Amino acid sequence: MTLRSAAAWSVSAAAAAMGTAGMVVNVTAAASTHLPETLQVGRFEELSGLGVLGFAVVGALIVGRGRNNRVGWICLGIALGNSLTSASQAYLAYGAYLHPGSLPGLTVVAWLRGVVWLAPFGFELLFLPLLFPDGSLPSRRWRPLFWLAVASLVASVAGFGVDPQALSQYGYPNPVANAAVADVLQTTFLPLFCICLVLVAMSLVIRYRRGEADVRQQIKWYVAAIVVAIAVIVAGLLFGMTRSDVNTYRLPVFDVLWPVALSAIPVAIGFAILRYRLYDIDLVINRTLVYSALAVFITLVYVAIVVGFGQLLGTRGKPNLLLSIVATAIVAVAFQPARARLQKLANRLVYGERATPYEALAGFSRRLSGAVSAEDVLPRVAEAAGTALNARWAAASLILQDGRNRTAEWGVHQGTHTEAVEVRHEGELLGQITLLCTEQFADDGTTRVLNNLANQAGAVFRNLRLTAELEQRLQTISALTQQLDASRQRILAAAEQERQRLETEISQTIRPQLDSIRAGLRRARDLLTSDVEAATQLLDTLTGDGNQVLERLRELARGVFPPLLIDKGVVPALQAHLRRLGEVKLDVDPQLESSRFEPAVEAALYFSCVEALRGLSTGCVNLRSDGDWLECRVEP
Repeated sequence: MTLRSAAAWSVSAAAAAMGTAGMVVNVTAAASTHLPETLQVGRFEELSGLGVLGFAVVGALIVGRGRNNRVGWICLGIALGNSLTSASQAYLAYGAYLHPGSLPGLTVVAWLRGVVWLAPFGFELLFLPLLFPDGSLPSRRWRPLFWLAVASLVASVAGFGVDPQALSQYGYPNPVANAAVADVLQTTFLPLFCICLVLVAMSLVIRYRRGEADVRQQIKWYVAAIVVAIAVIVAGLLFGMTRSDVNTYRLPVFDVLWPVALSAIPVAIGFAILRYRLYDIDLVINRTLVYSALAVFITLVYVAIVVGFGQLLGTRGKPNLLLSIVATAIVAVAFQPARARLQKLANRLVYGERATPYEALAGFSRRLSGAVSAEDVLPRVAEAAGTALNARWAAASLILQDGRNRTAEWGVHQGTHTEAVEVRHEGELLGQITLLCTEQFADDGTTRVLNNLANQAGAVFRNLRLTAELEQRLQTISALTQQLDASRQRILAAAEQERQRLETEISQTIRPQLDSIRAGLRRARDLLTSDVEAATQLLDTLTGDGNQVLERLRELARGVFPPLLIDKGVVPALQAHLRRLGEVKLDVDPQLESSRFEPAVEAALYFSCVEALRGLSTGCVNLRSDGDWLECRVEP
């Protein structure tokens, strides 16, 4: 245990001991009839020790967490101040009335009893909300307010301390009385104290608006307890206006409700700082508002009909069965519409613009209806999630089968605190929904809404992935179709190019030779009548030219599709082609020399090699087999 933690628990124990001792003495002294009314105790004083004990324990726990949170020390100060007030009252009752003259310093103790109560009151109203929940000011600009609150509290305590009438209710004169100073201090600083209260409340509102999700959750716990305490106190004051014979805090029921409601404040502080996620405070506030408003509504309707109309009908306050039946019927008819309207109002007050869980899921379904593609669905998912939870920014991501992501965003991404939930269907991760909210969304209720949205989106994301896969396959098929079209165009272009090449070869090589042979034959015919020997020589020459043309035509025919390729296979056909090229060698895997393949494979291999050898007079052609693959490499 650290020194700071030991000091905190020591102060807590001292406050609890003084409070307990004072409460025991006060309860014991309550049986005496000699005590003045200001020193008499009832159930209010008996139960006020709960608040002292609550602040003492919570303060020590907060300080003991090891963080420099001033809220813990303020809680200890409140507990110590209230316990000192209770102990001084017990000391005064025992020494002045039960056993007169048995205790010294009664005047000083009476002065403490009349003044010290204001210090914990100021701590609880000024410094606790100003520093809650982390023990620091909202910003440096609030430092003047802090010191102004300190000055107003000190001046207010001093004003009560020098007030001549401060101890008159205990029958003692004020030893430091100064009417002029008391008048100045009370006149000047009590209004300033009230102004500080307003500014402190504003600081809590500003801290809530600017805070992250955790801070807002903590403030909700604290404010909920304050609202409950204020509601009980106001109800007691209003009811006390009808009773002039007893103090308000000693009225039946309220003498128990007041201390219990005030004790809820340290309990709420403990939940807020120590375990603020233990319960869903939004749901508690929501239900409390609805049922409280319904209770007020039923009471007002019943009183208005039974009492109001009863006065008009002259019942003079006597029970009227008919009016009671009418009031009950009206309440029964109007109950459900009133509950629906009050529920909607409570949702708006608690959740702000954020939708309720049912509205969020219903709106989500409406937005997704009619959307079929990822370009439509993902933006709608992001918008539905962001709108349902009042988010600044939302994103929906779909994980495709190949690992790529498709993401759609909604809103403006301004902030760092985001919350993400995975979207799964049948256990398979399909994507995620990410939010950056203005309202707190780390609480269990909002997390449930987000998880429900993710569960509802699971089947949609599954369909999106299947649609995306189908689109990808269609794109692949479309690309293959385009490739086939391009290949067909290349084949047609190659065929046209080959046709033009053959036409050019025939027109430039064969046709001139044939024309020359035809002219020679004409000369030979003319020479047969005059010079037979010359005609014979010319015919021999023309026969050789004809054989050359015929061989050339055969070569062209073999280039188109050689018969040897069909009869013997690709290896003999390549060997025959390479013999005409001269110095080009063929290196063939021995197992391929007698092997035959599909005609299309042999034709593709042969013409690829022929095309690669075009224009070469030397080189080497390597033909190898690797399993189901044929490899042909041409090296110049």
